[in-house]
Amino acid sequence: MGQDLALLFIGGVTKGCMYALIAVGYQLVFVSTRVFNFSLGAVAILGGLILLSLRSDLGLPFPLALAIVFVAGLALGWFYFQVLLRPVRRRDLATQMLVIFGMGLIIENAYALIWGQQPLAAQTFLSKKLVLVLGMPIRVQSLWVIGLTVLSVVLLKLLLDRTWTGRALRANAQNETAARLMGVSLTSVGVTVYGMTLALAMVAGAAISPITYAGGYIAVPLLLKGFAGLIVGGAGSPFAAALGGLILGLVEAGGTKFLSPSYIDAIGMGFLLLFLLVRPQGLFAARTGQ
Repeated sequence: MGQDLALLFIGGVTKGCMYALIAVGYQLVFVSTRVFNFSLGAVAILGGLILLSLRSDLGLPFPLALAIVFVAGLALGWFYFQVLLRPVRRRDLATQMLVIFGMGLIIENAYALIWGQQPLAAQTFLSKKLVLVLGMPIRVQSLWVIGLTVLSVVLLKLLLDRTWTGRALRANAQNETAARLMGVSLTSVGVTVYGMTLALAMVAGAAISPITYAGGYIAVPLLLKGFAGLIVGGAGSPFAAALGGLILGLVEAGGTKFLSPSYIDAIGMGFLLLFLLVRPQGLFAARTGQ
């Protein structure tokens, strides 16, 4: 019984890590541009499929394949801001979010044409064996996903707090006009934000694809769960958004213990609705000043 709960907990944390990275992507774009990037689910799945092709078809080593996925995310971020959003930058926020959501649908249908509509089993890049951590058997792949999430969030926090780029992003979020007068380039901010968020989403999808499969029409549920993680944690900081994603993963894992796994999406969306009704500002809003 105890071992079953431990495995359930690790499974929930592993799944929550993907939600966490997508929630962090939502948070970064929202605080910098006041726009929600509703294509992160499709982008995450695209990252998993690209990694699958690089590993299975081209035989590239995992570090090189992951680096290519990361660079592809940065390039896609440049395309988002420079090609998709600059023409509608002065339009209302709803128009900008509609353009982004439409791009997500295009990506989802494009990878369905290239890789097919069925989920694909991705090649694992680590040992399939279990290791004991505090007496609990854990897949090495899960440990890697958890470690990658922690490292990504910590590095992102350091970037925002300790570098000129981070200060520019925060200044633009507080007052765009004043930031421009101080020499902050709107183009640099936009390309940086979208590049980081899409690269994070693609890396998240690539890292977890050997566990949850790659492809399939799960982009919309995934983007909704990333958004749910943002609502649960709060939009005040990357840490809050990441914790919200982890909590959502644990709630889904716990719910499937007592209900059928086919209800996993209903559990996640029900949890989101509960927070929208009870605490829409998120669990950690008081700590982040949101």
